[in-house]
Amino acid sequence: MNKFFPLSFALGLGMSASAFAANLGPLVTTEELQQAAKNNLVILDIRSLTGSKEKPQNPYDDGHIDGAISAPYPKGWRVEREGIPGMLPTVPALEAFLSELGVNNDNHVVLVSEGKGPSDMGAATRAYWTLKYLGHDAVSVLDGGFEAWKAKKFPATKEAVKPEIGMFSANPQPALLSSTEEVAAHQASGGMTVDGRPTSQFQGKEKHPAAARFGRILDAFNLDQSSQFQPGTALFKPLAELKRQNAMVLDNNKPVVSYCNSGHWAANNWFVLHELLGKKNVSLYDGSMIAWSRNQNLAMASERTRFDDVKDWIRNLW
Repeated sequence: MNKFFPLSFALGLGMSASAFAANLGPLVTTEELQQAAKNNLVILDIRSLTGSKEKPQNPYDDGHIDGAISAPYPKGWRVEREGIPGMLPTVPALEAFLSELGVNNDNHVVLVSEGKGPSDMGAATRAYWTLKYLGHDAVSVLDGGFEAWKAKKFPATKEAVKPEIGMFSANPQPALLSSTEEVAAHQASGGMTVDGRPTSQFQGKEKHPAAARFGRILDAFNLDQSSQFQPGTALFKPLAELKRQNAMVLDNNKPVVSYCNSGHWAANNWFVLHELLGKKNVSLYDGSMIAWSRNQNLAMASERTRFDDVKDWIRNLW
C-alpha cells in the first residue's frame, strides 16, 4: 500500500539507514520491512502466548523475524482497571515497559502480530495507537503480520533477542484518548461515534460477556472493523477502496470517537481513519461498551426483542 524507494536507491542518494527506516509509513508490507535497514529499527513481536497458564508457550520461540524482540500483547500493553479490561496503562508504566523492550525516543518501531485475521491485527493497531498516544510518531504496523512474512518465505530465526534497556520518555497526546465522560459529552454535542463491532452486537442481538447491557451508544454508526480487510485475510484493503467504504465518516466534519467492546477492534477503525486516510479529530475509547454499558445513566439503543431473550434462554439450557 505504501510506496517507498528501494533501499539500494535510497542509500545511493545518500540517505542514511536510519533515515530510510524513518521513512516507513504507518502500514508497511513484508517487502518493505525485509528491505529496510535495521539500524535504529526496533521490531516488536507482539504475538500472544499460547498453551496453558501453567505451561505457556511463546510462538516467538518457534521462529520470528531476525532482530525482533518478544513483547506479547497481553503483557504490558493493556491492563484491567476497576473491573474494566483492556484499559490503557499509566504513562509511567508504559515508559518503563517500552524502555525494558529497548525502545528509545529516536527508534522507529515496527509492530508484528500473528496475522491470523482482522481481530488479531487489532493487537498491532492498538499497540500502534498506544505509541502514538505517548507521542511516538515513528511507528509502523506490518500488514498481514507474521503470517504474511512466512507466506513470502522470508527468513525467520529462533535466536532470541535480549534488548538493551532503553530510555523512553512519553509526550502524551490526550486528543487521541476518550474517557467515558468525554464520550458522553461528545455524543450529547452531536459528535460522530463509530462502533467497530459486528452487526449482531451493534443491534443488541448479542453482546460481549463482560458488557452489562445489549446494544450500542445512542446514535452510533456501525462500521464493522473486519470490513477494513481483504476478505479472509489480515491484509488491509487498498487505499482507494478504504476511501470509498469510509466515505460517510471521512465526509463528516464532526469529531469522531472509535469504540467497540474493549478498545481492541476499535483500534483497527481508528488506524484506518486517522492514520491511513488522514481523518482529523479521531479518538479511541478504550473503556468502550464494557465501561459504557455498566453505567445505567448512559443511554443505549438496541433492536433486541423478547424473542431474542427467549432464544438466549433456550440456548443457555444446553
